[in-house]
Amino acid sequence: MPEGDLFLSKQNSEIDINLSSTKKQPNMLYLLSFIEMCERFGHYAMRGIVVLYMTKFLLFSNEKSYGIFAGFSALLFFSPFVGGYLADKFIGTKRAIILGGILLTLGYGLLAIPGTEYFYYALSLIVIGSGFFIPNMSGIIGQLYEKNDARRDGGYSIFYGAINLGALIAPIVIASVVMRLGWNAGFILAALGALLGTGIFYFSLWNVHPAGNQPPTNNQNFLMTLGVLMMIPIFAEMIKTPNLSNKIVFLLGTCFFLLAIKKSFGFSKVQRNCLLVCFFLTFFSIIFETLLMQTAMSMTIFVENNVNRDFGFWHMPTIMFQSLNPIFIIFCAPFVSKVWLWLDAKNLNPSIPTKFALGTMLMGFSFIILPFAILHSPTGKISFVWIALSYLLQSLGELLVSPVGMSMIAELSPPAMVGLMMGLWYFATAVASSLAGIISQWTVVSSNDNAPIIMAPAYAHVFGLLGAVSIAAGLLIFLIIPKLKTILSMKNHANEMTDVALSNLHVSSS
Repeated sequence: MPEGDLFLSKQNSEIDINLSSTKKQPNMLYLLSFIEMCERFGHYAMRGIVVLYMTKFLLFSNEKSYGIFAGFSALLFFSPFVGGYLADKFIGTKRAIILGGILLTLGYGLLAIPGTEYFYYALSLIVIGSGFFIPNMSGIIGQLYEKNDARRDGGYSIFYGAINLGALIAPIVIASVVMRLGWNAGFILAALGALLGTGIFYFSLWNVHPAGNQPPTNNQNFLMTLGVLMMIPIFAEMIKTPNLSNKIVFLLGTCFFLLAIKKSFGFSKVQRNCLLVCFFLTFFSIIFETLLMQTAMSMTIFVENNVNRDFGFWHMPTIMFQSLNPIFIIFCAPFVSKVWLWLDAKNLNPSIPTKFALGTMLMGFSFIILPFAILHSPTGKISFVWIALSYLLQSLGELLVSPVGMSMIAELSPPAMVGLMMGLWYFATAVASSLAGIISQWTVVSSNDNAPIIMAPAYAHVFGLLGAVSIAAGLLIFLIIPKLKTILSMKNHANEMTDVALSNLHVSSS
């Protein structure tokens, strides 16, 4: 069979690939990456305009808009657990992706209908659709490679590059569309992005080896349909009442954390201590992600009202600022990767906790610089340069924390705990989303006046506080690094002892 030729499992319509041993990436990777880019285009198109849409078109207060977006974002990080489980147990990866794509298209399309009648149901559909689409697309990439395939990391790099490309293109295109055709046209374009990705997936994969398209039973179909229909109004109500969604997210997050701690006591002391490192850094990741989420909430309104966006005859739309993060990620990622390789060659590559601490401090500096710019502006408006520098520091911090965090979970967790710990990492992001909404509301003044000179002191206070907390968290991690390194060295020593024991066992059996 040629490389990349695809067939579908008869049991659960999973996607398998028969690969040759060549170093060339499978052709299917590029198709799947393009499909993911289309879906991410739709997501970031919606994400870039929905807060502004609520404040400018639906005329929601800033406080209400932040709360709704925070509840919506928290559910976005929660739903993949459910969608991934249902795909594994019942409908299969392929059907889950198609179902997710259809729900996303419907959700973005409903957002295009003016008014609030369908608004919350639209956001609910997007939450459920993302839950089916996102985890299963990532899972398919893993199925392209056999175990220990050296091309796997490179394949995921291409896949994540496609995600960032979608995130880069979306704000630029949507800004132009919204300016010329209105907010609703932006949501229609997001729907078209999701529809294009879903259509390509369906026509390129669905009819390949149709004998493998084993359908779910009638009972499974009925229960799945009933479950989706029931969850739409439930999620809609949770998004509509952020206080309710925050309580549920915090409660589930606490239960998740306690469950992980309880299970950790079933392992050896060395493994338990490694999990302790994961718990510690996951907790601090909440601070990092809370600040990062401000870009879609308080910083969006800050850019709209308090940043000078005039460049000669051109007034830069606020939506386009959402493209700064993916631009910096795309250009800085290769440089950061080469720095780690260069340091590693000299045995100077920082430890995981060190990178985490540096990333957390960079995030803090990205916020701490803004009050200085705000307080030195007589009008309350700051230069574009300051906000661009802030986004650059955030992106560098993200490159240090996000991939390092995922690597940490995979490396330090016992195999039986990897899934649970990955879930805990993502659930920490859901908690951070809820916290981000609460903190964004601190920037709202009692008069609800968005005049730059009135809003400036509130932004200066909140951004300065966030920056100080993040820098302090980074310094605290630095102080504890010696203890964390001791724990990690114990793991390495235990691994070496295991290797020696296995080697002796092999010699004895010979």
